[in-house]
Amino acid sequence: MELIQVGSKTYYIKNKTNIGVYKTGRSSVCIIDTGSDGDGEKIDEILQAQGWGLDYIIITHAHIDHIGGNDYLVKKYDVPVYMTAANIAYAVFDDFETAILNGGKPCKQLKKVFTLPEPTNLRDIGTIQEDGITYEELPGHTLSMIGIRTDDDVWFFGDAYLSRHNLKKYRYGYIYDAGAFLDTLQKIKGFQGKVFIPSHGSVEDSVTEICDLNIENICEIFGIIKDICAEYTDFGHILQGLYRLMGMRPNVVQNAILSSTTKSYVAYLQDRGLLKYKFVDDIMMWKKAKKADE
Repeated sequence: MELIQVGSKTYYIKNKTNIGVYKTGRSSVCIIDTGSDGDGEKIDEILQAQGWGLDYIIITHAHIDHIGGNDYLVKKYDVPVYMTAANIAYAVFDDFETAILNGGKPCKQLKKVFTLPEPTNLRDIGTIQEDGITYEELPGHTLSMIGIRTDDDVWFFGDAYLSRHNLKKYRYGYIYDAGAFLDTLQKIKGFQGKVFIPSHGSVEDSVTEICDLNIENICEIFGIIKDICAEYTDFGHILQGLYRLMGMRPNVVQNAILSSTTKSYVAYLQDRGLLKYKFVDDIMMWKKAKKADE
């Protein structure tokens, strides 16, 4: 982990999941996301090295790689944790995330990977009254996610977009709602700021290009799905086609993430008349609609 200053009061900790740090006083800070399990201790080492105390935590969304350090930090500092009401539900009932990914009760192997820390001191972000911090709703990657802006004109965007590196390596990132994800990309293109920091990837001084690259990537995936559905195709074969065309190797976790995201893509295309469906021998199948050729 490396602490990097990006504003007079704003820093971030460069990490597999980037962690925001904002000075709330001469010797106190808030933390934006806490990384994965075990990262709380590493964050605390940085705080102690700087002589900083912790005032509160903000979570952009309650995925395990954004909330994993909460348990250690909250127990040590007894601070509030702010997130949206929907994410509080995720944190309190940690079967929610895996149930949405899996479409039902998850197997033990999947549940083990996504187990969240004990929910403690959770507060609705709508009640926050801290100077220098504002937030914006950025749904799509999850049912409810927020971006955080500090008064240094620094934005922390959570997983609102895939970084340049991840677009090349993991172009099929998890999306709960494809339509909302596209809307969020258009929304943040209009944001003003000096520095834009995603949770995974490099800092940007402008997000216009990276948002356009993400939109292009999603549209290409839409095209791949429609091509797979040149004739009526069931969901299993859509998934198989994506694995093969995108060179992905399946495992239990990857299958949950990919299948859940694919369902959101298929729903988007179906709702817009770009895929039509019918049941064949009691199996739901989809086919590229004529409208998609126009």
